[in-house]
Amino acid sequence: MQLIDTKRPGIYTGYELSSLYGGRSKQYGAIAAAGVTGAGQVNSYLSFAQAKGALTHPGDSLLLTMMQILFAAGVSRVLCYPVGQSPSAADYTAAFAALGQEENIGVLLCDSQEEAILQAMKASALASSQNKRERVAIAAHPDWEQAIYLAQNLNCERVVLCCGSGTVDGKTYHPALLAAALGGAVLCQEDPSLSLNGERLPALTGLAQNLSQEAVEQLLTWGVTPAEKIGSWVECISAITTRTRTDGVEDRTYRQLGTLRIIDDLLITVRTALKERLRGLKNTPQTRESIASQVTVELSAKQQQGLLESFDPPVVYQSQDDPGVCVVELAVTVAHVMDQIFILAQVQV
Repeated sequence: MQLIDTKRPGIYTGYELSSLYGGRSKQYGAIAAAGVTGAGQVNSYLSFAQAKGALTHPGDSLLLTMMQILFAAGVSRVLCYPVGQSPSAADYTAAFAALGQEENIGVLLCDSQEEAILQAMKASALASSQNKRERVAIAAHPDWEQAIYLAQNLNCERVVLCCGSGTVDGKTYHPALLAAALGGAVLCQEDPSLSLNGERLPALTGLAQNLSQEAVEQLLTWGVTPAEKIGSWVECISAITTRTRTDGVEDRTYRQLGTLRIIDDLLITVRTALKERLRGLKNTPQTRESIASQVTVELSAKQQQGLLESFDPPVVYQSQDDPGVCVVELAVTVAHVMDQIFILAQVQV
C-alpha cells in the first residue's frame, strides 16, 4: 500500500478495496508467462490484492498486469505458472503440462508469440479438453501479417489468436495484455451464446495502434481476432477461433468462439448431471430410461436458454463390449452466433 508523501505532521490513512465475494466467473483463468516469484510451479490467487502482495519482483510485472486485467473483469480465481525471466520452449511446455492437470480452467493464457510455444499451448488445450477439462487457449501477436501466418498454422477451434498490443496505463504495451482482456471477457460472459462482437474489453485503455480496414478484413478471413480503440476503451471486433480449414478445405463451422463455448457448456452440464447419479446405479432398462429422461430435461433447458435450435431424443443403451458401460448418444443442433445483418432496401423516389 502506497504511503502519502508529505513532511507535514499529522495522521494519514490509506486503503485498498478488495471484494469480499470475489469475482463472478464460474471458471478460472490460467496464465503461463514470464515471472520470477513462484517460478516452476502452479500458484493460485483469489484477488488482485493477494497477487500484488506476492508478486513483488520486477520480473513479475507483466504477469501481475495480466492478473490485474482478469480480476478487473470479474474472474473469481487465477492460476499462474511463472516460467522465469528468460524462459525456453521447454519451460512453457512444463507450464502447460502442469496447468493442464488443473480443474475448472476456462481460459489458458500465454505471453509468448513464438510458434513452437503456441503449438505447445494448442496441444495442451486439446489434451485437457479430451480429458474433461474443456478450455480455450488465447494468445496475441502485434503484427497482423505474422498473426495470420500463425493462425493458419495453428488452425484449431480451441485456440484464439488476437492481433495487437494492449495497455492499462498508456505507457506499457504488450500483446499478452490484449489476450488477457479477451480472456477475462470470455470467462465472465454468463451466456455462452452471446456474441463478443463489439464487447468492451476490461481494464484496457488503449492499443499500440489501430488496424486498417484492409488488415481487419484479412484477419477475420484467416481466423485472427482483431480489436480497436473506441474513445477511451478497447473493443473486440469479433471473437473468432483459428480454425478455418478442415483437411485443407475452408470450413467455417467453428469460426465463432461462441459455437465452441455452447458445445462445451452442453457437455459439461450433461456430464455433471449424470455424474451425480452414477453412484450405485445398475445398468438396467429402467436405469437407462431414467438417464434418458434426465438428459432430455437438460437438453430442454439448454434449448429454452437459446443455446440449442433443436435436439433428438437421446439414445441410451448398454455397451455390447462391456456390460458395465452405458452409452448415451446425443444429436443436437447448436444455435449459431449472429455476427452480421444485411439490410436490403428498395427505395422509390
